[in-house]
Amino acid sequence: MINLQKIKIFLSSSETLNFTETARNMFISQQAVSKCISELENEVGFKLFTRSYHSIELTPQGERLRDYLSETLESFEKLTAELKKEQELQNRSINIGYNIRIDFAEEFAQIDGRFHEKYPDAVISAERHHPDMLLEGLERKEIDILITFRRFLTNDEKYTIYELEEIPIVVIAKAEKINALKEPDASLLTDEPVIINRFGGEAQKDTEKRVFGALEKAGLPNRKIVISSNRDSLYTAVKMGKGIALASSNAEMPAGIGTLPLHSGYKDFLVCVYRNDEKRDIVRNYAREVVEYYTASKR
Repeated sequence: MINLQKIKIFLSSSETLNFTETARNMFISQQAVSKCISELENEVGFKLFTRSYHSIELTPQGERLRDYLSETLESFEKLTAELKKEQELQNRSINIGYNIRIDFAEEFAQIDGRFHEKYPDAVISAERHHPDMLLEGLERKEIDILITFRRFLTNDEKYTIYELEEIPIVVIAKAEKINALKEPDASLLTDEPVIINRFGGEAQKDTEKRVFGALEKAGLPNRKIVISSNRDSLYTAVKMGKGIALASSNAEMPAGIGTLPLHSGYKDFLVCVYRNDEKRDIVRNYAREVVEYYTASKR
């Protein structure tokens, strides 16, 4: 079978026209060079060299094969060098995705600084998206680590999950409706439907199962459900007074939307997530750095 070693021996021999010199250059025996050339000639089906007692010469077929393999080997070595650099960059690169409604910039800067003290060559980037887009990016391996809320994870078994911080869940509604209440009590909004957003690719039955479970925990069962196509549309509907929604208490709210506490004590968790099939140490180490940062902040 033709392999890279045989190609290199042939090309060296085509330059030296001396099997002994080729053997010396490649740190192998002269017998190994002769055997390699004979095997290569058998495999291609024609003679590569004409041999005499004192010298060897390339045959016309050998010259054509030399020209072709020289160009191919050069391209091969260039490509493998480029791929090696790409792999080295990938091995030290991390892309962090975090929920668009979380103000994570300060935490990210501090975690990034601590991590670079330990791994100065690490290349770390971050991007903000809606929860469903974050999960899609994680699935496609475009995002390595997520910082999001646990209730948005649709399949816990696929991920390694670290709980960072307990976050109370609140009801959000049009600010004017909240201001009109006699007291800040979400249960007073009894006639308001609950607006929820479906994740990309999520079946309606899965959306309903996820939402009904959340409403039970929130103490808001048996509510009319209005499904919105995405989170931005949900906020727009709330601002227009078309219903209420659930949100994390630390989420950034658009202007015109107010919050009400839940007496049920329903809480969510801010979590750090990566795929179970993630093999790179740098990703797992960064996740641990995030956990250590939040653990230290609670002391």
